[in-house]
Amino acid sequence: MAGALRQIKNKELRERFAAPTLDRAALDALVRQFHDDVQAGRHRESGWGNSNYGFSKLALIAYSKLVAREEEAAGSPVKVLPVLCVRVFICLHLLL
Repeated sequence: MAGALRQIKNKELRERFAAPTLDRAALDALVRQFHDDVQAGRHRESGWGNSNYGFSKLALIAYSKLVAREEEAAGSPVKVLPVLCVRVFICLHLLL
């Protein structure tokens, strides 16, 4: 399932994503680490999953949770409910 923590095989990375203290800087560092590992071709050895789409959803979920925590800590009367919607359009152009 896209966005699931179980796609990350490395226990330490999973714990960092799930940490209740995850902040913007830490999330940014995780995303940059994933990017760098993919670019270097070592993402599987580092314990990441093999789906860019799945990782992007995981990062969005983590970000939504941290924004909700920030808003709650700031005393916001508004409850933050993450709504993640992705539209995918596939176009095929056939040359005859």
